[in-house]
Amino acid sequence: MKLPSSRGMKMAIAAVAVALFGGAWAWGSKPWSFTKSVEVDRGIYFRLKVGLSYKGSREDFDIVVGCNAKRINYRDGSSTAESGLIPTLYGRAMPDGKAVVIRPPNACSREIFATGWVRPGFIPLIVVFDDAKLLTTGIAYVTDDAYRSPHAVLQFHSATVEKATRADFETFMRTAPPNVVTRESYHSFQSDDVFLRLGLKRVPPLAISCKGYERVKLDARIRPIIAELWPAERPEFWTTPGGYLSLELAEQMRKAVEGHSWGTRDDVPAFPVPGGHSSPQPSNEGIFRKDGLEGITAPTNPEGTRVAPTVYPYTSELVAYRRGDDREEWLSRLAKKQAFVTAAVDFKNGEWRGFAYCFNEIGWSAPRDHPAKNESRKKFTAAAVDGSLVEEVQARQLVPSNGQLHLFFERDEYMWRSAHYGIDSVWGDLQ
Repeated sequence: MKLPSSRGMKMAIAAVAVALFGGAWAWGSKPWSFTKSVEVDRGIYFRLKVGLSYKGSREDFDIVVGCNAKRINYRDGSSTAESGLIPTLYGRAMPDGKAVVIRPPNACSREIFATGWVRPGFIPLIVVFDDAKLLTTGIAYVTDDAYRSPHAVLQFHSATVEKATRADFETFMRTAPPNVVTRESYHSFQSDDVFLRLGLKRVPPLAISCKGYERVKLDARIRPIIAELWPAERPEFWTTPGGYLSLELAEQMRKAVEGHSWGTRDDVPAFPVPGGHSSPQPSNEGIFRKDGLEGITAPTNPEGTRVAPTVYPYTSELVAYRRGDDREEWLSRLAKKQAFVTAAVDFKNGEWRGFAYCFNEIGWSAPRDHPAKNESRKKFTAAAVDGSLVEEVQARQLVPSNGQLHLFFERDEYMWRSAHYGIDSVWGDLQ
């Protein structure tokens, strides 16, 4: 019997494969997959133009953002989609070695442009990082109060959001000045297997969380309730046991103001707003303003109802960059200290209003078997305002280190509550 040629044998095998797998497999092709196809829908794009000055020098940004949807179709007819904001962060280094980084808003809806969601009061969230090469610490301008601060290095001029095209986006990604935020930095909180899959290398972690305290002037109807809890020694700053607003106390306060909000600021009298104030999302909607002008929001939302809170930045003795590169040396200091100030607020009579400090503590936990691990659990953490410690009512002990001081009071006049502002986005990336 005459054997088929090599070429004929391959054709025969391919024919059997086609019969078995419906054409999804052929000689020399990739292995058969349950995935049928991958479609990339780049249907929504916008151009963000921001006019700034940094320390008196003009710095303008022209960023084209793509809201992408990578759709995966499976052979059983099902599909999944992954969407994201690209670039989620974009910035450049300044002459003094710092970096100005802009977080574009989440304008990933055709309705935003069709119905006029972008309001004239829009100001994007902007962070000035201390070191353009590390991006591990910085200061965020989370309300428009920051631009009026004597500590501001940025001056805001203008911001617009306009429709763009895929061609605009591709041109920007190809020709724009290099982004000071790298993919390694942006994904620095991902697990090792994600880093391996993305082909990235480890770098110091990006400070993606910016932290502050909102200071609220208490309504005259609430003050008698708080005055009853104020310790007899009348400390300037104090808090309830555990640093929380109990459900019972919150209910008392709510009833005192008849269900209305008790205000968001410390420089104007509290005023009731039916339904309360919305939680700020400056990264997605633009920062909140004292005058109540909106950024990106539904046109049905009346102007002036989302007044910016008065926010003050805080840092911590446990910030990663303050610990140096020697883990053992830091753990040794940890074992010797009795308490840490993990919320050191900068207030200075309102000078720091509108800012939040960006930092992280990643990668510095003690090994499980290290003696300092147990020691750290015996420590206490505390909050302080301009160096004045916040006292706890019960037993005068500091807040345990496994907790966060969420709330404290200033005499019986003001309430301080913690606030965190993220600068990343779900499924976000830089390219």
